Amino acid sequence: TEIGSINKCKAFDGKISSKTENADTIEYAITVTTRTTGIAFFGLEAPELTVTVEDDDSPANTVFSSTLNLVDDTDIIDWYTFFTTELTDTGSELLVSGFTALPGYTINVTIGNGSGLPKVGEIAFGDIVTIGTTLEGTEIGLTSFSTKEQDEFGEWTIVPRAKSDPVDFLVAIAPDDAGRIKRYLESLRDSPAVYFADESLTAYGALTYGFFREFRIPLRYQGASILRLEIEGLT
Repeated sequence: TEIGSINKCKAFDGKISSKTENADTIEYAITVTTRTTGIAFFGLEAPELTVTVEDDDSPANTVFSSTLNLVDDTDIIDWYTFFTTELTDTGSELLVSGFTALPGYTINVTIGNGSGLPKVGEIAFGDIVTIGTTLEGTEIGLTSFSTKEQDEFGEWTIVPRAKSDPVDFLVAIAPDDAGRIKRYLESLRDSPAVYFADESLTAYGALTYGFFREFRIPLRYQGASILRLEIEGLT
């Protein structure tokens, strides 16, 4: 009977709700077999994240390194809040880009700073492909699969379950690019992928891991076509 992935493999099982956890730090060394320009993290619970990229030379050379502080200290505005504010981690979704890892390169990931119990639900990596320009009207949301039942006395029974993060994108594309985009999205119709509005907009929550329900592209001869892309987030 298959129960689920072992702890170290939960970060790659396609399920955000099943999390890899480890005391102090979680560390992976991933040797890529295809061109990789981005790595995304979901269900992240850690104060710090470090990503380095090494080439395939011997000895290897570090071609990219980034350490991100994930602690939210925006509520600290004076000495009183400095001593009384309970620090928490920032959002659980994160995208790291700005590098190019060719086949044979190694991506080293360290989650955590050597203390506590860091966790991560899913790690996804691949080549970033630009579809178009995200427009106002893009909608983010949340679908909860928890059950809430009320008995005859008015008492509620709540069973917490997984949730997903759907995003409905509005994207401006060049009219003569519609065919390329259709072919590319068609190649992903049965595969989960990372979708995001823009690397500078990930704080808005428009970063999700899932598959598209449908998309529509009104064809035009000039100007811009408006792509409507509905993404169903994985749990």
